[in-house]
Amino acid sequence: MAKYFAMIDEERRGPYSLDELHNAGVTPETYVWAKGMSDWERAEDVADICRFYRQRIFDIMHPSSSSQSSEERDAEINSSVIKASDQSQQSYTRWGVELPPESEADYSIPPARLIPLAIIVTFLFFSPLGLIAVMYAIKSQNSWKQAEQGKNSHGFYSAADIEELRRNAHDYARSAKMWIGLTICISIIFMAFFVRKLF
Repeated sequence: MAKYFAMIDEERRGPYSLDELHNAGVTPETYVWAKGMSDWERAEDVADICRFYRQRIFDIMHPSSSSQSSEERDAEINSSVIKASDQSQQSYTRWGVELPPESEADYSIPPARLIPLAIIVTFLFFSPLGLIAVMYAIKSQNSWKQAEQGKNSHGFYSAADIEELRRNAHDYARSAKMWIGLTICISIIFMAFFVRKLF
């Protein structure tokens, strides 16, 4: 069985067997290499690793199938993926296995007000990325405000339209949080690099 080296935290670590990759912190985006590979590749692009993770996740989700042969298990995995695709469900991991859908968010409550935080982060780190967070935060509040008013210039919204506006408000709020986090992380990395260059 091949042993894989992995680039984790910008360090080459390993070698690891397939069973050890998960505990070592290997994700689908982690670059790995093993003897016989021409170059480093992302784990999700390596057939043996992808197959191993798919079977591992499937076994966790379907413990009763542990006695099946590998051929039967592969067939059932592919069948479950195709079935879920036909139902237009979008709850897959990067390894290609369907996981149970997360519980529905409560869209009856307003999303967090992130405009002040986004503005503070933008000015604190002098980062243009913060402007993207501000934009999504404003969209979130505007979408929720429209849902609460229940009408636009052409008349009243339907119940479905209001639900969609509330859902959009929460989606925009999640995007704002993501960009706030990215702004902070990238700015700290940049400042650390800049300080290191100075000293």
